[in-house]
Amino acid sequence: MNNSFLTRLAAALSIIIVFVIDYHIPPGTAIGVLYLTSITIVFNQKKRVILFCSLVSTFLILLNVYLFKDIIHDNSVYYDRLLSIFGIWASCLIALRYRSLSERHNNYKKKRIEMVEEMLFITNHKVRQSISQIQGLNILLDHQGSSEQELKEISILLKQPVQDLDDFTRELTRFMIEKEIITQPKPEPQKSGCF
Repeated sequence: MNNSFLTRLAAALSIIIVFVIDYHIPPGTAIGVLYLTSITIVFNQKKRVILFCSLVSTFLILLNVYLFKDIIHDNSVYYDRLLSIFGIWASCLIALRYRSLSERHNNYKKKRIEMVEEMLFITNHKVRQSISQIQGLNILLDHQGSSEQELKEISILLKQPVQDLDDFTRELTRFMIEKEIITQPKPEPQKSGCF
């Protein structure tokens, strides 16, 4: 059994348990708020699961009011049920917003990882070649008895890998700026309203 199934099962059981308790306790007792436990349980689930738990909880609160409508003589029971429904949907909206922000954050992290992998690939292929050339020329320099002509030739040969490294660092900096790796991510425009 996977974790998602167990979470959904726990939410369903909590809804059933609260409904049974709500059914057996006389009207006027604030039990409807306990339906919030199911929303808390599915907080990290998919949006449709969160919405489904909210709808089922709301339906069961209204069903309980309907079943006991003949013996409810006080309007405070209706107010209690309305507050319970409000609490459920407020929690639902918070959970949905959390889910949306969590998905956006995960997508942002995934894009950043892809950019870093691309940057590492570029670095590995472009830098290694120049470094290998410089190391090879360094080995030639280490040999004693190099003539002045050989030193001049090695110096000329060093210019290209050094220039390649310089070009690469400029390209890497440009890549990082384009991909916003070295700058902070731009904040998203604020939407009107709370959610």
